[in-house]
Amino acid sequence: MAKNKDIISRPKDLEISIFTLWSIFILIDQHFKALGKYRLLLESEYDYDEFEDGMYIDSIREALYYQILLKTCSFIEEWDEIFGIKTEQEYKKTIIEIKKIVKPARKLLNTFKDLKQFRNQAIAHNHRDEKGNNIYFSRKSFHTPQNLADLALLIYGIEKMVKVLAGVLYNEFQRAITKPFSTGFKYSYGRYKYLTKEEFIDQVNLIDDKIRMSLKGKYDFDDVSSDYGELLRTAP
Repeated sequence: MAKNKDIISRPKDLEISIFTLWSIFILIDQHFKALGKYRLLLESEYDYDEFEDGMYIDSIREALYYQILLKTCSFIEEWDEIFGIKTEQEYKKTIIEIKKIVKPARKLLNTFKDLKQFRNQAIAHNHRDEKGNNIYFSRKSFHTPQNLADLALLIYGIEKMVKVLAGVLYNEFQRAITKPFSTGFKYSYGRYKYLTKEEFIDQVNLIDDKIRMSLKGKYDFDDVSSDYGELLRTAP
């Protein structure tokens, strides 16, 4: 039988939803700040060359931009479909009032018409629309934030929503953001196996050999070089 001190009480559904909304906002905020500062950091720390390093800069920018839009869609889904909808009935009246207060901010998020569509078609899935057309070959356009000002406006709406929530449901908010850390976010990794460096290399060599043998004699090349295979072989 478990000792009392080992029993972790389950938080309320409301607290879980509050934690979800707040943590998503914090990540969005961090991504935006990184987006605004990373180039200055790179240019000051390294011998930055626009032509040679531009591809990497663009990749970092795209990754942060996409993460903001992904998490914004997640925030909206939690706000619209979980918070006050699937949380405890005792808070329903208060949450209705919160949503009424922040309605202008929530409507602001809707001014970017294609957030969810862009998330689904350009980020999360295989670049195809609901008809199966590749969005790049069909030159499909989306109404989404295009620059830092647009992103800042989007995040402003989210910030207003969560801060009003935090003020009205102050006690519940405090419990929501502190309870997971007091319980330690305990995870069990016992059922998963992670490879050693030697096992990584064995896997890479085995796959390379199998693919090489399958190609041999059938095509005018018999090997496919892999930058990441070499990285795994040579990394310390």
